[in-house]
Amino acid sequence: MITFRGNDFPNPAGLVQFIGKNTATVKLRPDHKLVVKRDWADDARRLQGLHRLMKDLAGVAAG
Repeated sequence: MITFRGNDFPNPAGLVQFIGKNTATVKLRPDHKLVVKRDWADDARRLQGLHRLMKDLAGVAAG
């Protein structure tokens, strides 16, 4: 689960598009928390996946 500071995201349209492309694994809750459902086999893969997710979200935020 990812919480955005102040429940704000710099590029809301980009976030909606990101969620739309990842509907099987990403959901936005009513309290503005982003839920990511992934099955990473071990801690190393979880860390790699989280790093990739953060890079993707940073790119969306930058526009």
